[in-house]
Formats: sequence, C-alpha cells, structure tokens
Amino acid sequence: MPIIQDFTYFYNIKCVEMNLEEDYIKLIFGLKIKQVRADRELSLYALSKKSGLSKSYLNEIEKGKKYPKTDKIIALSEALETSYDELVSLKLDKNLAPVGELFQSNILKEIPLDHFGIRQQDLIDIIAEAPLRSIPSSIHLLKLQNIII
Repeated sequence: MPIIQDFTYFYNIKCVEMNLEEDYIKLIFGLKIKQVRADRELSLYALSKKSGLSKSYLNEIEKGKKYPKTDKIIALSEALETSYDELVSLKLDKNLAPVGELFQSNILKEIPLDHFGIRQQDLIDIIAEAPLRSIPSSIHLLKLQNIII
C-alpha cells in the first residue's frame, strides 16, 4: 500500500510540474506577443486585421490560455514583423526575465495555493494581466521577504 501511495504522490507532483512547464510556455509566448504588439503600437483589433486571427483568440493567447499552431505563429510573426524564432524562443529579454525567474523558482510549487483557495491558473492569469514593469518590483519584494531563494 505505501508503494502505491508513493507512486500516486510522485505522479501527482510530476503532473503539476508538467502543467507548470506548459503554462510557462503559453504564458511566455503570450507575454511576448503582447510586448511586441505594444512596441509596434498595435491594438488587438489592428493585430487581428493584420494576422487574420480573431481578436478574442489573440486575447486568449496573450493571457497564456492558448498556444497557437505553427501556421498561426507564422501569421503573427509576419503581422508583427518579427521572426518566428524570436516568438517561440524561451529566451527572455530584460522586461520578461523576471517572469521567467518567478516561474523557474520553486515558489509556485512551494506555496500551497489550493490551501488559500487559489487555483494555479488564477495566479497565472494575474501574472499575465500585470503590467510588465510591475513584475520586477514584485519579485524584488518576494526576495526581500525570503520567499524566493
């Protein structure tokens, strides 16, 4: 019986880790799209017209809820006048690096979010909606409080 419990525990931990990785990829991609769109001074509507993707679908991508297929990423890269590789790369620029640091820290695994009635996806939504410039100060505050090591 303990072996089955151990297996179930480690299986559940592995599933959480895999979900975090998938969520991380979707979130980073969405934040990159949002950042490039803002840099190009495009509204969601304008990007929708240029890319041929619906505004609601683009909104879901930017929130990290959807990850588009290759043909749609190509359409986005052309509409945003940036390379496909730049969009799909997990390499982060200085503005997004703090988000990567947050996800790569163990904070999302260590804090019992469900104990506080917080779903992991809700936290991801908050991060995705946060202005990019506020994230570094939030991480700095967490470091000061020794939450992120």
